[in-house]
This record gives sequence, structure tokens and C-alpha cells, in this order.
Amino acid sequence: MTYRTDLVEWDEEDSYGLLWDERYAGQMAVFDSVDETVFTAAIYAGVDPCNMSDDELDLVMDLLAEQKKLMRFYAVSQSDITQAMAAGEIVAALTWDSGVAELKVQGLPVRMMLPKEGVETWCCGMVLMKNAPHEDKAYDLLNSMLSPESGEFLVSEYGIGHSNSTSFDNISDDRLAELQLPKDPTELLDSGVMYCKFRDKDTVIERFETMKAGF
Repeated sequence: MTYRTDLVEWDEEDSYGLLWDERYAGQMAVFDSVDETVFTAAIYAGVDPCNMSDDELDLVMDLLAEQKKLMRFYAVSQSDITQAMAAGEIVAALTWDSGVAELKVQGLPVRMMLPKEGVETWCCGMVLMKNAPHEDKAYDLLNSMLSPESGEFLVSEYGIGHSNSTSFDNISDDRLAELQLPKDPTELLDSGVMYCKFRDKDTVIERFETMKAGF
């Protein structure tokens, strides 16, 4: 989560609860995606996003219905949120790390919040497809992405972690503190809630769309 420190008064413990704060009705946004919005609502509700019972899913949808009344829009991309926050159209939103880094580069007074309930955490990478036609070039790309130079760029410019720990060596402690990234990637992974597939994603999507439609 990210919020404008010049437009939001928040003296409480960091929490997803900000996205249910009626003081900022019409000035907040979340993603139009179950993978972010339903997942974080489940974390806020204190249930396991990966194994929600029917009753727990009802609870999460009730929370999202309350949240919907306070949202300015559901974002389809990080760019939507970044632009709206830069313009002051919204003051708080779910965000990706890269969006926070971009706003800070613009000199905007924003803060990335690490909610006490747990940050939705994810890992992604590259794979070599079976029977790849240019295996040597594929390995060149993989090696490049794993290099400390690539890692340093991703960390410093986008606020995204990297599996190569030496990527952090040339990044100042002040910059890492600004991005709220520890030098040890496992420290961040251990502090969050790892993304996982919903037990019945089709049902979750259907319920989310129904909730947004107001039925």
C-alpha cells in the first residue's frame, strides 16, 4: 500500500485498514484483480487466502462491498494508480513496488506502508521452454537477468528484490531504506504472505465481479 503523506493523516499502526477509512472516501483505489484485491482483503480479514471456506469467502466479499463504496476506481494497471496519485486524484492505494519508486523519483511525498497483517509477496522468474529453438541465446538472457548488474538496476530503479544477493552491494543503505528493502531477500520473503492460487479461483472471480456489480 502507498499513500500521500501530505494528504493522509495516519498515526495508527500500519494496516490495510486505511483502505476502509471513510475519511478518504472517493480518494482511494485498488486493483481490478482478485490476485491483489481479494487476496489482500483476505489477509486483512485474517483468513488463509489459499484455502477460504464458503463462510470466509462471504466475510471477505462483505469487506470488499464496504470498501467499494470508498473507492474512486478499480485500477487495471499500476500506471493508472501512479498517475492518479501523482495528480492528487487519489491519496491511498494498493500498489506495486515499481509504482512507489516512480512516484518517489518524481519527488512526490509518498510512503509505502508495510501492513501489520502481512504484505502480499510474490516471486517470478524465467524458464527455459522445452525444445527452445535458440537455447544458447536463452541462456545468455537467463545469465544476464541473474547478473548483479541487472539486479542492481531492478532494485534501485523499480524497488523490486532480486535473487542475487550481490546485487545489493552497490546500493546505498539510504536508498534501500527509502525503498524499504532489506539487503537479505529472504528477510522480506519471511515477513510477507506468499501469493498462492485460490482454492477455487473461478468462484472467487465470479463473486468479485458480482460484488462490483452490486448484486
